[in-house]
Amino acid sequence: MREITKDILCRYLEEIGYDARTNGNGDYYVMKYADEVFPHDIEITYIVDGEWILVRGTALRFGPPEGDEYVVMEVLNEMNKKRSDPVGFYLNFMPRFQYRVKLGQEVSEAYIKRDVIQFGAYCIVSSFEELGLRLNARGIETVSPF
Repeated sequence: MREITKDILCRYLEEIGYDARTNGNGDYYVMKYADEVFPHDIEITYIVDGEWILVRGTALRFGPPEGDEYVVMEVLNEMNKKRSDPVGFYLNFMPRFQYRVKLGQEVSEAYIKRDVIQFGAYCIVSSFEELGLRLNARGIETVSPF
């Protein structure tokens, strides 16, 4: 397959065992709930855009207090220099990560399930865990003021 539809993506999420829901944009998202490693819920959204599958992560109620935003952006830039995916960015007072894959050639169902859906979610969660550790090491409180 070179392209994926939202219906196929939904089926793959179900087959993997992810409890996917639909957001207001019609995209699917799954939740990774807070635990002892990262004490914030993470919403992982899967977006289909033609040949592209985007996996975006937002940690709920995770962000710096006012005045520490530039430290978060500095840490995200440090992280982005060391790897290509997922890309970290700062939007609406919250750090976010995005992993993306272009299906420009024929790929298998197993590839999409394992290397896009599951690995994308793993990368997002791992990136938030690393960001939290780096911010805590700098003495930055990571609970959003919202």
